[in-house]
Amino acid sequence: MNDLDKIVFYMKEEINKQADAEVEHIQKEADEIREREEKKVMDEAKKEADLHLEAAKRRMSQKKSQMISQYQSDKTKTLIQQRNAYTQKLFDEVKEKLLEFCSSDDYLEYMKKKIDKYAFDQKVNVYVKKEDLRLEKMFKEKLDCEVLAGDIEIGGFKIETWNQQIMDETLDSALKDQRVWFEDHSMMILQ
Repeated sequence: MNDLDKIVFYMKEEINKQADAEVEHIQKEADEIREREEKKVMDEAKKEADLHLEAAKRRMSQKKSQMISQYQSDKTKTLIQQRNAYTQKLFDEVKEKLLEFCSSDDYLEYMKKKIDKYAFDQKVNVYVKKEDLRLEKMFKEKLDCEVLAGDIEIGGFKIETWNQQIMDETLDSALKDQRVWFEDHSMMILQ
């Protein structure tokens, strides 16, 4: 091989080395750019996935809270309905017992004791349930009064004075008052 061929050969070698070095440098730079872009894409994808995950967690937590709230609301409604049903049943039974009492001989004695507590200087109106108009004579013996049918379902009486004061001795009002007391003190209060 002559000197010219050697020079050409060395030049080719040198050009190839430089080209290979340049290709390697470009390849390395391309790999770095690709890695940076991949990392950037991965970071953005992770950030977006984290945002979606957090949003999903919030939605699940909110739904869970709503479900718990709805369950508690439904449970409270059911308990209120049961409490009201028990209370109504109890007071219906009490009312039946009171109506039985009003049909008994003891009722007349009860009414006499109640009316004995009252004395008035002037004529009064005494209101009784329609069935108790039969007791008119007893009331008139104790008081100067007019005995009238009133809006009384169970029994007892109301006295109305000339200045419109009302004395309520009805079993209806007593039962109503007891129901209010019972509901306040029965330990069936929901918390």
